[in-house]
Amino acid sequence: MNLVLRVTEGPDAEKRVPLPVGRHVLGRSLDANITFNDPQVSWEHAVINVTDSSVSLTNLSAHGTQIKSRPVTVTTALHLRDPVRLSPQTVVVIEAAETGGGGLATSLLISAAVVVVIAAGYLLLFSSGPPHRTKTNDWTSTYLHLERWVDSQAHSGTLPPRAPVLFRNGWRMERQADHERSAQAWLELMLMLRAADRNTPVADATTNPKTYSDALDRMLVGIPTGQESAAINEAALRQFAQRSYDWNYTQARKADE
Repeated sequence: MNLVLRVTEGPDAEKRVPLPVGRHVLGRSLDANITFNDPQVSWEHAVINVTDSSVSLTNLSAHGTQIKSRPVTVTTALHLRDPVRLSPQTVVVIEAAETGGGGLATSLLISAAVVVVIAAGYLLLFSSGPPHRTKTNDWTSTYLHLERWVDSQAHSGTLPPRAPVLFRNGWRMERQADHERSAQAWLELMLMLRAADRNTPVADATTNPKTYSDALDRMLVGIPTGQESAAINEAALRQFAQRSYDWNYTQARKADE
């Protein structure tokens, strides 16, 4: 199987990358196997897995990934030339690599199988899931809002540079049902926030029972406006990390039983 990934739209248009058998991470991170310059592509946006007989894609980004205009919610098989949209700007396709004679290899039929284990993980997280992942709570919008806020705070020096990395890793690992590593990321983030010790209203953001204790709950039931105060945002961030840690830790322990 000789395949290449070609960028058909976006800042990296016409970029071509070989896709040998194996796991290929797409994103802006320097650790990604296939990197993009589009700022709307996540650091680790998606994974393409190539075997001798199939190609599949798993979305890792809260911003979402689409195959033929359909959102990817579970690991999904890819066919040759299926348009994969990573952002409003960037679209990629999988193609057969050109042969030595200059022609295209015979079109490859990819099985439409879904990876059951990962699908079960997604259903657990976003369907029947734990209390903090109910359908009435908009965790994705809240995550995206807090992600932007954490980035801005790290950029200004209010939060350590590692805070956005831990926040994204905790979310991404949870979506992959890697509860052990997700719990580790959330725990490290919580310890980092507790060690910050800043003389701002944020310092008691999780301890003031009247003002801040329901910051996350209020954010979950309504789309954040972006105008929330620093104290409200950090209170929600701390509560987000705490609840996510608690649940992922519990799921990791269950898996060990």
